[in-house]
Amino acid sequence: MNDHDLEKITTELRKRILQYTGVPVCIGIGATETLAKIANKIAQKQCAQTGVFYMDTPDKIEASLKNNHENRRSGIPPEHPTAKNWG
Repeated sequence: MNDHDLEKITTELRKRILQYTGVPVCIGIGATETLAKIANKIAQKQCAQTGVFYMDTPDKIEASLKNNHENRRSGIPPEHPTAKNWG
């Protein structure tokens, strides 16, 4: 499965959930549970049309961690190497 397939599948999944339940959802994809939680928060805030955010490159990960001030509530401990990037 390549990245394009994953985004296509999650976009379709989001549409089906809305269709069958009437509940709008956003989907965040990351390499770890913590990155997926952060990606989901970004999807909720920034991806109103697609509702999907895929944190798939090191640049996206770094930018997301720098710009996300809710990292502590997402489970990233202060001693994590990315903690120095928090605003």
